Amino acid sequence: MIFFFIDIIIYNITSFSTYLVLLNLNKKNNYYKLVLIAFILDFIILNTYYKNIVVFLLLILINNYILNYRLDNLVNYLSVNIINYCLFIILSNLINLNASITNISIMIVSNFIIYMTISVFYYYKFINKT
Repeated sequence: MIFFFIDIIIYNITSFSTYLVLLNLNKKNNYYKLVLIAFILDFIILNTYYKNIVVFLLLILINNYILNYRLDNLVNYLSVNIINYCLFIILSNLINLNASITNISIMIVSNFIIYMTISVFYYYKFINKT
């Protein structure tokens, strides 16, 4: 939940969208928090009523059943984060019927470096405790 509030603060202060909520996909026991965050986004903040819940549920299913990974090294961790980040932007744009290739690629590229640097810091701070 802390990533959700950090996302809101960064989005309101700067012009960037960081999508730090996606870092919770790496923890298998935090999926109920993601569904709660999607519910809050859909029904309270954005009034879209189902779209973010569908995207988060699809990402949870992909991470559970398709992506078999271990978080023991940085390459696996960053590759899974890149996949989750790109899939989130692509799926959310497809559900919102904003499926132009230029719009999707601009969204992916504009926030990619910020997301990856925060992912690396998160990995070294919380996941890799050596």
